[in-house]
Amino acid sequence: MAVSSDFYLLVLAIDFKTTSSGYAYSPKVEYKYDPLNITVPSWDAPSSIQISYRAPTTILLDKDQNFVAFGYDAENNYAELA
Repeated sequence: MAVSSDFYLLVLAIDFKTTSSGYAYSPKVEYKYDPLNITVPSWDAPSSIQISYRAPTTILLDKDQNFVAFGYDAENNYAELA
């Protein structure tokens, strides 16, 4: 079954690893897909790291197991709670 290229609005890559994770995406702009237009967002890393394209694979949940934070935010929030 062939799928029209108009069906996809963006291409997303997610890389979950044991200690760190990251993602990248390539949006469709003006009904055209450009495979060289790739965005790799950076995370708000600690001041010791200037630019980080990966975040710790850390998820913070509340007592009811609802999502609270991910990555550096999860680690910082947990440190404040501890």
